Amino acid sequence: MQSLYVHIPHCLQKCHYCDFATVLNTEAPDFKDYFECLKKELRSHSQSKAPLRSLYFGGGTPSLVPLNILEDFINYTHNLGYLIDSKTEITLEINPGTLDHSELISYLKMGINRFSLGVQSFNNDYLEKIGRLHTSQSSIESLKIMGELNVNISVDLLYSLPNQSLEDIHKDLQEFKKFPISHISPYYLTLPKSHFLNEDRKEETDEMEDLIHDELTKGSFNRYEVSNYALAGFESQHNQVYWDHLNYLGIGVGAHSFNPEYAQFGIRFWNSKNIKKYMTVNHDSLGEFKDRPKASYEILKVHEALTDLCHTGLRQIQGFVIEDRFQKFNLETQNELKVRLNQLKKEAYIQHQNNHWSLSPKGLKWANKVFEALYFGPHYLNTTT
Repeated sequence: MQSLYVHIPHCLQKCHYCDFATVLNTEAPDFKDYFECLKKELRSHSQSKAPLRSLYFGGGTPSLVPLNILEDFINYTHNLGYLIDSKTEITLEINPGTLDHSELISYLKMGINRFSLGVQSFNNDYLEKIGRLHTSQSSIESLKIMGELNVNISVDLLYSLPNQSLEDIHKDLQEFKKFPISHISPYYLTLPKSHFLNEDRKEETDEMEDLIHDELTKGSFNRYEVSNYALAGFESQHNQVYWDHLNYLGIGVGAHSFNPEYAQFGIRFWNSKNIKKYMTVNHDSLGEFKDRPKASYEILKVHEALTDLCHTGLRQIQGFVIEDRFQKFNLETQNELKVRLNQLKKEAYIQHQNNHWSLSPKGLKWANKVFEALYFGPHYLNTTT
């Protein structure tokens, strides 16, 4: 079983903080032409003939795609061998203001069962500062439409915006409570030091995180990953694949993929972020790694896999069991990991309960410090299993 990510670069605006492979809709390729490229790329990979665990349409703004083109692609994916059944989580990212009642019904009919709405904030001044075109009212209208049809709603919340106060965040959280939302992803606004949005940001990051955590967990939300909260049973299946280092295929401009079965520790490969290059490449030849440009894939080395597994494992609140997550590594490597974890435990960044290593409350606030301590350098190149 694997997961499939489909990147749609078309966007109504280029947000000031965005680093994704996006292009203004007025300058983007015709949707029909772009989806023909997606089909060719999908064909170039071997199909598992097993149900997909998840199918995720991200962007960009996937809700800009014409309904008939989106439905045709879902059917094509299934018929090609990436089987979709009632258990497949199918997510569509939506920008507020790009959804109406009839469109939502059409999405449901084609099997889409999870909707991710990029609200970010209900404050129009902040939305304008970060370059968003939608307004607070358009977010509310989209949430009302979704609520009326009782669909599975996930929302994004940005915090630590310029001049944003604790009261502003509290107001956003109270607004969310008015709707039947099942998943919330609060993201700290991460920017380069020289970025203009860094001006006038308040030094209240810890207080903001505490407020968000307290407000969400006061209700029925459970924090299951550093930046994700969900009602029981509504955790993102697609993102779980990334955190568990399972097999996923990403297609479209700038999309990344991972195959854990290739070589000893897996292979990552990716497409160009340049839309013109993506549209002109021979997609039929991309499936075989030997035919890809060397700059578009990497076979993971021991130290890279070890570092990745530590970081993604600790991002999950439940943490990990060393003997389960690091089976491919020899005892010497596992013991080295335990030494580092025990040191972090002494410093109260890590806790060890029921054989699970996980971030402590202090570690959650200083996660980057923990990840730095669990970086394994190239001296592990010659480690064997």
